[in-house]
Amino acid sequence: MLLTRIFDERLFRAHRQGKTSFYMKSTGEEAIGAAQSLVLEREDMCFPTYRVLSWLMARDYPLVDLINQIFSNERDPLQGRQLPRVRTHKWDSHGGSDVIQALRQQERGFERVLVE
Repeated sequence: MLLTRIFDERLFRAHRQGKTSFYMKSTGEEAIGAAQSLVLEREDMCFPTYRVLSWLMARDYPLVDLINQIFSNERDPLQGRQLPRVRTHKWDSHGGSDVIQALRQQERGFERVLVE
């Protein structure tokens, strides 16, 4: 959780300097994402919102990939097609349709689905 806070501070500073187009801090919510990540199994589906940095860090998501996505550079795994940190790896955010998407995943056989 400390790593999340340090990462947030540095990237938020970069955003305030105009170096990135979008960044939302998760200050005060670090424990929520980390706890959810550690309690659920790797194959469980999660439909997170913006403040999921601690979730990704608890799952050992590469920090370099996070930074590349936040800056939407040529090494961005999503090639700049999504808001930073909203869609990464197998976690996906669908805005207002989270519940519908989660129900569809349950219909497809996922036993446990988290809508954050």
